[in-house]
Amino acid sequence: RKLAEASLRDSEARLALIFNSTSDMKILFRAEPDGRFVTEAVNRSLVQNFRDSTGNEAADFVGEGFEALLSTTGLAPEEIESRRSLYLKATDGRVPVHFQSPASPLRDATEISLYPIVDQHHRCTHLLWSGRVVTERLKAEAALRESEMRYALVTQATKDGIYDWNLVTGDSYLSPSYKSMLGFRDDELTNELSSFLDRVHPDDSARTNEIVGRVRTDPTLEMFVDEMRLQCKDGS
Repeated sequence: RKLAEASLRDSEARLALIFNSTSDMKILFRAEPDGRFVTEAVNRSLVQNFRDSTGNEAADFVGEGFEALLSTTGLAPEEIESRRSLYLKATDGRVPVHFQSPASPLRDATEISLYPIVDQHHRCTHLLWSGRVVTERLKAEAALRESEMRYALVTQATKDGIYDWNLVTGDSYLSPSYKSMLGFRDDELTNELSSFLDRVHPDDSARTNEIVGRVRTDPTLEMFVDEMRLQCKDGS
C-alpha cells in the first residue's frame, strides 16, 4: 500500500509539473452531475494571464463555479450560458470540443479546447480547459489578407500581364490582363504552369525551359530578363 501511495504521489507530481510548465493556459474543472463546473486547479500560465488582463488572482476562484471565473473576464451572463452548453457537449458526449473566444477589453483572442476526463466507470468527472492566445496570429492573418487584397487590386489595375509562380507550393497565377493579351477570358485559361509553358513558341521553348529549371534550382535568383513568343487563342 505504501508503494502504491508513493507511486501515486510521484504520478501526481509529474502531472502537476506538466500542468504548470506548459505555455498554454489550463484549468481543471470538476464536472458535477447537476451540470455545474467547479474550478479545481489553474496553472501558472493562466494565473499570469488572468493577473495581467483582469488584475485578479485566478487562484481565488478555486472551489467556485466556472461562472465566477468567466464573468471576471468580461463575459455577459448569456455568453456564460452559451459556454456552459459547450462544456456540457464535451462532458455528455465525452468528446473534445474546440472553439475560439474573441478578444475583448479584458481578454485576448483565444483558441479554447475542452477535454473530458473519464473514470473507469466511463463517467466524465472532470473537464480540462486549455487556452492559447492567438491575437498575434490573427493580426498576421489579417495583414496577409490585406496584402493579398492590395496585390489583387494592383494586378487588376495594371495593363501588364502578370504571371506569379509560387516555388514552394507550385501554385501559379495568371492575371486577367495576361490572359486578355493572348485573347482569352479569365475563365478560359487555367492558372497553371502548363498554361504558360505550353503556349511558348517551339523555337523559344528550350531557352524558356532552361530558365524555368534554373529558377527551380536557385530560388534566390533575384531577377532575369527574357523575350519569348506566346501563342494566342486564335493560333497566332
